[in-house]
Amino acid sequence: MRVILNKYSIFTMVYITTVGCDPNLKISTTGTPGVDPGPQDVQILGTDSITRSDTGSSEFSVTLNSKEAVSYRYDVVAGTDCSVANYSDWIPVETPIQMNLAGDQDYTLCVEGRNDRGIVQQEPTTFTWTKNGDFTTTLDGLPDEESNLTSLSVAVSGSRTIEYRYEILSAASDCSAVSFAGNWIAVDTPINETLGSDGTYTLCVQGRDDKAVEQDIPSSFTWIKDTVPPTSTSFSGFPTGTNNTTILDITIDDPEIAFYQYKVAADPLDCSLASGYSSDIPVTTKIQDDISGLSDGAIRLCVIGRDRAGNLQDVSSATEATWIKDSSIDSTPPVVDAGVDRSANSSITLNATASDDVAIQSYAWQQVAGPGTCTFTSAATEDTDVSCVGDGVYTAPKIM
Repeated sequence: MRVILNKYSIFTMVYITTVGCDPNLKISTTGTPGVDPGPQDVQILGTDSITRSDTGSSEFSVTLNSKEAVSYRYDVVAGTDCSVANYSDWIPVETPIQMNLAGDQDYTLCVEGRNDRGIVQQEPTTFTWTKNGDFTTTLDGLPDEESNLTSLSVAVSGSRTIEYRYEILSAASDCSAVSFAGNWIAVDTPINETLGSDGTYTLCVQGRDDKAVEQDIPSSFTWIKDTVPPTSTSFSGFPTGTNNTTILDITIDDPEIAFYQYKVAADPLDCSLASGYSSDIPVTTKIQDDISGLSDGAIRLCVIGRDRAGNLQDVSSATEATWIKDSSIDSTPPVVDAGVDRSANSSITLNATASDDVAIQSYAWQQVAGPGTCTFTSAATEDTDVSCVGDGVYTAPKIM
């Protein structure tokens, strides 16, 4: 007997001829007759780029491999059920899959292959993963942007961070280019490091979660270490010479100073003694002491500054100002009469009188209004000629 089977026909065809055979011989067949199962060996390659999606990337490219499939179609579904897939058009098997995923959730890539006879594989090839997006690692206990700290003690935390590694660079640097060489450290262990010489530092920290997914963009902080205290503090608006000032109005205007301390008293006052100085005061706050209770005579002001890094000027180099307080000086301004209003064609002589309890020390004429420019022949004397260019009303008060 000879049996010929065509497995790709709709029904299995059996041809039997008997050549001297036993007439009682029986043949039975089992299984699904005539069904081409299609390609069954479609493989998804490059899934390592998908599993790294936890680092926050949203675009992926994977390739397929198959001995039988010549084309494929695919869909990416939320969850794990490929029965709801809305498959793409058929794509040549050598063309990679390009995906762009927006949200953070579980995804499944569903792929169906098709052979050159147009038969589609019976069950899709699948790959499931979770896209979590990038995460951050929090750093607490960092120094100020300018700091005189000589060591670090920084706590590390994060909603997904369970361990970390770090580098300290002696420059302002981009941490994304750092190749971390240290071992992974448990997140409950702080960073404790002694710093070197003064200068700029950058701390780079990369976290890792419980799935061993590494933080894509490291956390970073850059600061300046400065341990040199200032040697002076500039200020303005303090009294000079001999005067009767009773309310001070002094501004600390040093751009390198953030806070200051001071003391003011009648001489003798030793600025090099630490006692008597105020606590730290922001430079935005003026010195506005009432010194009316101080005796007439020499007054001394002592100021020491603290820079933005926290270094305090030593009292041995305190910045000082002195003046003579004299309460007997009359602070009432003189009474001045600049004369009556007059008209003139070109020039005019201005006459003024002034009276005060003390002698008048100086005179100064100046123009404050008028359509043109006025010229004074002797603006620093009691009487002066003045000529103005342009018709109109002019005002020239006398200042003493």
